Amino acid sequence: TVQLLQEEKPQPGFWTFGYYQSFFDVDTSQVLDRIKGSLLPRPGHNFVRHRLRNRPDLYVTVASITIYCYAWLVPLALWGFLRWRKGVRERMGLYTFLETVCVYGYSLFVFIPTVVLWLIPVPWLQWLFGALALALSAAGLVFTLWPVVREDTRLAAGVLLSVVVLLHALLAMGCKPLPPEPMASPHQATSQPPATMLPPTLPRPKRW
Repeated sequence: TVQLLQEEKPQPGFWTFGYYQSFFDVDTSQVLDRIKGSLLPRPGHNFVRHRLRNRPDLYVTVASITIYCYAWLVPLALWGFLRWRKGVRERMGLYTFLETVCVYGYSLFVFIPTVVLWLIPVPWLQWLFGALALALSAAGLVFTLWPVVREDTRLAAGVLLSVVVLLHALLAMGCKPLPPEPMASPHQATSQPPATMLPPTLPRPKRW
C-alpha cells in the first residue's frame, strides 16, 4: 500500500521549489564520496552506477558555475571601477581586462589543491587549509592591485581592497564542505528495552 501511494504521489512542477529541492537531497558524506570518485577514476568503476546511484545532485555543478561567474564578473566589475577612477585620478594606472581576469584566475588556483585536502575528515585541518588558501590568494590580489590603487584616495583604495578580500573570503567559505552529520550509534538506534519493574518488597512480619 505504501508503494502504491508513493507511485501515485504527483511530482512537483519544474517551476516549483520542491522540484529543485530533490537535486540537493544528499548529505555531506555522499558529496565527498562523489568528489573522490571524480578525482580518482578507476577502470571498470562506472561513476554513475557506483556513485550517483540514480540520485544526481547539483551541489558541485552550482559551485562550479558560481566560481566561473566569480572569475569573470568580479574582474569585470573591478576593471570597470578602476577605469572610472582613472578618469577621476589621472595618475592612476590601469590593467587591461584580460590582465585582471588572468590575475583572478591564478589567484584561485590555490583552492584546487585545497579542495583535495578538504577531503581529509578533520574539521580543524579543513579550517587551517582554508585559512592558508584564503590568505595566500587574497594577499596575491592585494599586492597586485596595490600599485594601481595607491594613487587613489585612502578611502577609495581601502574600500576597494576590503571588498576584494571580503568577496574572496565569502567564496572560500562557500566552497568549504559542511561538517558530516553525526551518525547514530547502533545502541542509540535500537529502542531501549523497558525497564523491568521489581515486585514490591513485602513487609517483614513483626516479632513479638
